[in-house]
Amino acid sequence: ELGHRVVGVAASLGQALDRLERRAGEVDAVLLSPRLLGQSARPLAQRLMRLGIPYMLLTDMAEDDLRRLGFRAPRLAAPAPPAAVSRALADLGRVAPSRRAATA
Repeated sequence: ELGHRVVGVAASLGQALDRLERRAGEVDAVLLSPRLLGQSARPLAQRLMRLGIPYMLLTDMAEDDLRRLGFRAPRLAAPAPPAAVSRALADLGRVAPSRRAATA
């Protein structure tokens, strides 16, 4: 609906890492919750950074709290209306517009 395709959704950190491992070549950007079933998503964020995949945190947590937890990515306040999600995805696309071409 917003011109993007969801490659995967994960509830747990393990599930997210597994899906990223299997489908990293299909991922251009990630909207990430800083906590997945009570676990910090930092290991996933670190893996995304190593792979050069831009991400944005989708959360109701305050920016200062995210920084204290070690997250450095931009934040989109949750819940976010579709127009805000669309803008966030467009912003992420501008960060790494040639990622797919570089990994193909």
